Amino acid sequence: MTALLSGHDSILFLLHVEIPAKIFESISHAQIFPQVKSQIRYRIATWFSERGGGVHTNLAYFTQHLSEHLDRGEHVDAVYTDFQKASDKVNHAILLSKMNNLGFDAHALKFFQVYLINRIQYVGYKHTEPENFTCPSGVPQGSNLGPLLFALFVNDINKSITNSNALLYADDMKNFRKIECKEDCFALQKDLDSIVKWSENNRLPLSVGKCEKITFT
Repeated sequence: MTALLSGHDSILFLLHVEIPAKIFESISHAQIFPQVKSQIRYRIATWFSERGGGVHTNLAYFTQHLSEHLDRGEHVDAVYTDFQKASDKVNHAILLSKMNNLGFDAHALKFFQVYLINRIQYVGYKHTEPENFTCPSGVPQGSNLGPLLFALFVNDINKSITNSNALLYADDMKNFRKIECKEDCFALQKDLDSIVKWSENNRLPLSVGKCEKITFT
């Protein structure tokens, strides 16, 4: 729609539509997050760490872990994984089911169902007339609720990781483990197999071309 407007009118339209939406999402986030933050795994979703969170916490934890092992002459294998267009591929039905398991009541689930499903988007360029399309999956990017919803979606991946450490920020995850023998390699591989199975069950495929393995020694 904004592509059909020009100059000052286009800016006014964006302000009229987007500002109320941002305020609405901020209020919703402020009400919801305090009730679920205790259920978000610290090492899995560092977006929401009570210790300050963010990518800095993620890197500091990993660096400390490596330093302790390297100082003892040990080595650590780390596998970096990436989900394909993760925010766009979050399955709504699976997300709502997980939110139900986390204790969201019927009214909250209905709220998020309306918020997520049948969202209309379009791509406009210059003066071309855009066509609307319905988003069949995904959480809104650039929104206040999007990161929280994605964290709730991936939160249970922790249950698939039993033999190694895991850190996840946004859609980038690293699994790492001290390697002393062949059995340690098998244990790390078992977790990787479980992650692949989780991604298939949750319809959030891995971007294999972006996955890498590094040995720190």
